[in-house]
Amino acid sequence: MYLAVHPDGATTREVGEYLEPDARLSQADQRVHTNASNLRHVLGRAGTAESKNAYLIKSSGRYRLDPATVDVDVWRLRDLMRTATIATGARRRDLLTAACDLYTAPLADGQDYEWLQPHRETVRRWGTEAHLLLADDLLPADPQAASDLLDKAIVLDRYNEALYTRAMHARHALGDTDGIRTLLRALTRVLVDLDAAPQDETVTLADQLRISLQAE
Repeated sequence: MYLAVHPDGATTREVGEYLEPDARLSQADQRVHTNASNLRHVLGRAGTAESKNAYLIKSSGRYRLDPATVDVDVWRLRDLMRTATIATGARRRDLLTAACDLYTAPLADGQDYEWLQPHRETVRRWGTEAHLLLADDLLPADPQAASDLLDKAIVLDRYNEALYTRAMHARHALGDTDGIRTLLRALTRVLVDLDAAPQDETVTLADQLRISLQAE
């Protein structure tokens, strides 16, 4: 997992610092080498590559997963988002759809490694951005699809207020006054966990969207 979020690899000392923090330097280095050897054997049994060092390589003193033989979801999500930001039209929607399909849970969900949190946050941002951008593209022509997509994103990132406000716009496009009210109530409830409340702008938006529908 550590190497999966370090596509450029890491030195023996860097890996040991995070994975064997309580060991002496010499012991940590030896454990890293042992773990690397074990990982090669495990990946070798699971895969088909014939090279002795396939899947896990060491180059210039750095261990890294071999991108030629290893496919990592985190790398795919990163590449999809990088390409989507410069794509247009149907190509952009296809890339964003693939990114949304790929991000279905927090990185290493259920694990609590000390080094994990910043990487989990980065992946969360990529996943959330994919849902927001795709919803914006879908909203004019298919507000129901945009609304469904944003509901999924809220489950994955329930404290993200931007998702709720975009979802309110989708509900407005569907003429769903109750849906707007439900979103505001849901946001209010989850923010209690953070000792926070919806921004004034969000409350005002919800009111304006409901009034707009009632006036039609």
